[in-house]
Amino acid sequence: MIFQHRVAFIFSTIKLNSCIVFICTFTTIYMGLFVAISIFGLGLYALAKLASKLNVNLFLLLSGWIFKLVCSIIFVWIFSLSGIDGTSIQGDSYNFFFDSGILADHAQKDFWGYFQLLFGFHTNETELMSTHLAATNIWSYGNNGDFINDNRLIIRINSVVHFFSFGNFYVHVLIFSGLAYTGILMIYKAFESYVSNKKIFLVSLILFPSIAFWGSGLTKETLTIFGLGLFFFSLNKILFDKKSLLTFIVLIVACFILLFNKPYVGIVLIPSMLFLFVAKKINWKPVLIPIWIVVIIIGSIVLSYLPEKINLVDKLSFRQRDMINLGKGGLFFVTDSSFCAFDYSYFNHFDTLATNKIKVVKETPGDYKLFGPNPFHPFNISPSEKLYERYLVQEPSQTYIDITPINNSGIQLVKNISESIVNTTVRPFPGEVNNFYGYFIFVVNCSLLIFIACSIYLRKKLSNIEKNWFFLLMSSALILILIIGWTSPVIGAIIRYKVPAEILILVALHILIKPLQKKNSL
Repeated sequence: MIFQHRVAFIFSTIKLNSCIVFICTFTTIYMGLFVAISIFGLGLYALAKLASKLNVNLFLLLSGWIFKLVCSIIFVWIFSLSGIDGTSIQGDSYNFFFDSGILADHAQKDFWGYFQLLFGFHTNETELMSTHLAATNIWSYGNNGDFINDNRLIIRINSVVHFFSFGNFYVHVLIFSGLAYTGILMIYKAFESYVSNKKIFLVSLILFPSIAFWGSGLTKETLTIFGLGLFFFSLNKILFDKKSLLTFIVLIVACFILLFNKPYVGIVLIPSMLFLFVAKKINWKPVLIPIWIVVIIIGSIVLSYLPEKINLVDKLSFRQRDMINLGKGGLFFVTDSSFCAFDYSYFNHFDTLATNKIKVVKETPGDYKLFGPNPFHPFNISPSEKLYERYLVQEPSQTYIDITPINNSGIQLVKNISESIVNTTVRPFPGEVNNFYGYFIFVVNCSLLIFIACSIYLRKKLSNIEKNWFFLLMSSALILILIIGWTSPVIGAIIRYKVPAEILILVALHILIKPLQKKNSL
């Protein structure tokens, strides 16, 4: 899209006839498709080469890659149908694609400036937002009090893809889907020695519904799966194989991806390395497990008394408030100094003149939050001719559920534990399902709960190494589930956010299950 507009503008400026503009646009579209097909073909070739090294049946590997392609097409189709016009992609995926295109355009005018943006060297944020990045939708949302802006990594990566995608959205989706598939294969390779049923293990990682869907689009979940694969693969190499500088570099890159793409995943998993290194030092004796539980509890208490910027309770409270606002729906836009939120019932008080602009036409009550500080404050905004940068205009979520506000209380956070677990792992209840997506979530939750029950019934006696891995994976998944349940009141969002936790649970359960077949060759 960005590339097509750029080319059309160039040709119209030099006053070439419309026939040449048409040919240029036609070529742009089909060059993007050519690139997408080429990438898919390269993926098939790479898998053919990797089959023997992974000790996996080639047919299974290729079938998995084709399945990812089908899921990618379904992802684009569903998110196109969710849009107003039913033809263009919507939501976060569109924002990642659109903002990254603006970064790529900036490279043509100032490559050194783009290079600084790409690696985070640019320090004058105010200047950028008033010039080069003024048209972006979500690049500046990192200035909302969060310690890390988790939008910018995926935007930066997509800006690089724009240089050869010809503005074709499918190229971006295919690359990120391929990254997720690579991550799944690395997770498989990292844990195959602990798993008795290797083929079932790999197939479940590929086919599990929420992992398959959210890991096949232009989402942060695809990067998270890739990051998890790099993390566990390199960590396992360092623990048990010959150490090398390259392996350490890969582990550092994996930590960077997890921390800057989904901070809560990185914050939970990165400290686990200490647990594993200490466990190895004491010959994997499980006596470390209760000690680590105490460390987690004490660490959580300490984090609850730290300054606001990194205070656990305050950060979770702010995140919960933000997610409640989004779940209830509304209009959200950015002024020069604040982030503003308005109830969706006041939709007719605003004029959405363009895809990224909003004008106030009637006086409206709402809430605002200054960039940096966390609290929201009530206020009234008056009508004017001023245009504001739109962040999101969203109808109330059909899967919104009431959750108990934390209100910066550590005691309330503890009281909400059971509610958090139920909301994340069980809901929606059968009576709450009223659309296809609700049934999809219900099936995913039931599948995981049934698998947990079967795994417990079919459990084997674990070695000391397996006990440590099982505890680490399940405890990390539980912490992720709590964080998600504490902060998100939208079931449709929970199913997406808990993909990393589902992967950890699947791996742990496959470690637990005894052999189900005599021959275990893939």
